[in-house]
Amino acid sequence: MRIIKMILALIGLFLLMIGCFIGYQLIFSGPTKTQPNTNDLAIGSLNIQEEILINNWNEPLPVIMGSLIVPESREEKIVNHISIGFIKISTQNPKPLAPIFFLPGGPGTPGSDIFRSDYFYLFKKLSEYADIILLDQRGTGRSIPNLSCRNSLALPTNITENIADQLFNNVLEACQECAEEFVKMGINLQGYNSLESAVDIEDLRKALGYESITLYGYSYGTVLAQHYIELFRDRVTNAILTGPLTPDLGLKLPNEVQRQFLGIDSLLKYDTKANKYVSSLTSLMERVHDDLQERPKFIEIPLMDAVSGDDGAIPTAIFKTISIFKPNWKITLTKTHLQMMMAQYIGLDRWIRRLPSFYYQMNEGSYQPVGNILRNFRRQRLPNALFFTVNGTAGYDPQRWADAISNEEANLLSHFSISFGRYPEINKAFKISKIPGLNDPIQSDVEILLIAGSLDGRTPLCNTDTLIRRFPNHKIVRVVNAGHNDLMDEDIMLDIIKFLKSELAFSDTLNRPIEFDAIVPHKFSILDTIDKIRRTDGIQAAIDTYQVIYKNYKDQDDYLFDLSEGCLNSYGYQLLALKELDDAIEIFKLNSEIYPERYNVYNSLGEAYLAANDSNQAERCFKKAIDLNYFDGYSHGLLYRLQHVDH
Repeated sequence: MRIIKMILALIGLFLLMIGCFIGYQLIFSGPTKTQPNTNDLAIGSLNIQEEILINNWNEPLPVIMGSLIVPESREEKIVNHISIGFIKISTQNPKPLAPIFFLPGGPGTPGSDIFRSDYFYLFKKLSEYADIILLDQRGTGRSIPNLSCRNSLALPTNITENIADQLFNNVLEACQECAEEFVKMGINLQGYNSLESAVDIEDLRKALGYESITLYGYSYGTVLAQHYIELFRDRVTNAILTGPLTPDLGLKLPNEVQRQFLGIDSLLKYDTKANKYVSSLTSLMERVHDDLQERPKFIEIPLMDAVSGDDGAIPTAIFKTISIFKPNWKITLTKTHLQMMMAQYIGLDRWIRRLPSFYYQMNEGSYQPVGNILRNFRRQRLPNALFFTVNGTAGYDPQRWADAISNEEANLLSHFSISFGRYPEINKAFKISKIPGLNDPIQSDVEILLIAGSLDGRTPLCNTDTLIRRFPNHKIVRVVNAGHNDLMDEDIMLDIIKFLKSELAFSDTLNRPIEFDAIVPHKFSILDTIDKIRRTDGIQAAIDTYQVIYKNYKDQDDYLFDLSEGCLNSYGYQLLALKELDDAIEIFKLNSEIYPERYNVYNSLGEAYLAANDSNQAERCFKKAIDLNYFDGYSHGLLYRLQHVDH
């Protein structure tokens, strides 16, 4: 009887945890329902107030938070009133340059989110020269309404036939649910397009009393900047277009995206270690894709491996309980699933580094790592509805659509995997139609600065080549080996400042080294070796041994010892966790001697000095890290705490 009671108790606990998980998802997870309009406020109303905003590293900055009331659709007589949110960072410069309007990407990314990222330090620096306006485009961030979809995808991973159709139907159903909620609230989704957003910028410029402005667009924001230039040329001083797109080339072609993989092929030729295992990434991808096409892979993932750090404490506890009863989670990986993941992550620098090892593992029969990624990919939240409404109202040239779907077998990524969220059926789900002329090419004599990465699969270099012809008054900053999310660092920032001050005489090329992740595990553990010596003969003997191994193997042409900055840093943090503070400091100091140009080694050394209560040395290290990487927000935050909070 006691055993039966225990079993019933466990079953009850299991059901309780499932209920808690469902309740958590319904109540706490995802965006809340939005306010549909601001009809109680008159169009043209400007509301501003001073606030202190905090970035992701707890560093504050005084700003002006504002909102402007505009019509939801300027094409209709009776319309809702909506609010456009913005952040203003005021300059103290007595002779300021034209105010800079930052237009984020997506479509659907709000400027208020970008503020909190490492771009915080870019905006802070640029505010030494001009006012900075960070726009929450209509439908995003603090703007009202906020069109963040409240439902998530649940892409099926238990199918092997008619995969594209079933995946697309899943996306379409989720889009219909999202659109239906907004339509029932009386929101006119047709009004959320690039043309209306461009006029929003003009209304905001006039409301703030600026004579002319500088446009700073990133990704989709570069398209919005071009629309503003076309409509209000006389109000534009100049423009910065980072990761540029064009209105007529928004639909990506698979053969354009594929050039990124060909670029990685070229880099692999010069990486002697990686080249031993992966001589051609494109050939390896073809083999893996062909194999998945013939034989989809059935993967069992330990349930606890399926929990990511982003899940939070409550879901993690629930998964731990569920894993007692169901230790494994089963999914099916197909070629289409893999292509969809590659299309979404392409151009991200961390993925560029890992792609060769990622495909090598699959070619060797190890699919669990990709299974863990697929687990997160399959249940991602829908993008902001602005993504769909902007693309749908712009539409696509029929010839470009035909080019996108032609000769699909010759490309590593299919048109579907790249553009499954841009199909005409999606437009119908959101009750929107194409606006004539919104995807026409734009040309102008406005002075622009183009910033482009050679490995950017999201906004390929062909976009930059097109803009060069359309904007003859241009400068270019080409960032070699940079992906889409790697187009801002101190050198780029300095070029931007020179451009704004009319001091950038020529285009610039910035070379960024790239180091691929290890294709196979290293054969020997350097950390085990030196830790044994440290525990028996002391830290200096361990350091001496490391230096000998480093000297003999630093130019190794295979994965023998992991002598990377990250490996030694990990050992230092292990020692910190063990409270071996003096030894940890010596390891971090060793790392800074071997890699004196890497900001992260000084960041870590500073943390060790903090743990040892040596604030002076910690401050020196954080300043050194910031000198090497002005965008190191973690060091900025720790330095701010040392200088303003702890004293």
